[in-house]
Amino acid sequence: MENSKRFTQRLISIFIVIISLYACQQNEYKMPHWLLGKWKTNYDGFLITEYWYKNKTGFTAVTVWHDKKSKDYEHINLLLNKDQLTYRIKTKTKNMDFVCDDIHNDTLIFVNNDNDFPKRIIYVEPTGDEMEVWIENFPNDPNEMRFPFKKIN
Repeated sequence: MENSKRFTQRLISIFIVIISLYACQQNEYKMPHWLLGKWKTNYDGFLITEYWYKNKTGFTAVTVWHDKKSKDYEHINLLLNKDQLTYRIKTKTKNMDFVCDDIHNDTLIFVNNDNDFPKRIIYVEPTGDEMEVWIENFPNDPNEMRFPFKKIN
């Protein structure tokens, strides 16, 4: 009887591990892997590089804005919670969260209506080695800023 109880406990433990691994794999599948790698663009006198890589909880990016005099850094964490992506950005002066509810699309629209500018950060899945990114407050915003990134690795 003791052996059968032990066997049942082990079987349940193995089943839980398999289910947990499957759930992790499904979350990994939903992440936009096309972001991974090193990207660069130029904007208004700045060379901008964005390097995306995997971490334990999702993806991380470091964005560097270079000009002749200085470098500014932004740190981004991309986290998946069920079918929602959170784009968490840290700059020198503030931290902000933007949320994307439609992760099954080739265009990711991250929204934070409480932010002055931008309220929306948009990433379009690359065609070849080019990826469109822009920031805006609303669609067709005359103040939008476009960043045509090119993959460099």
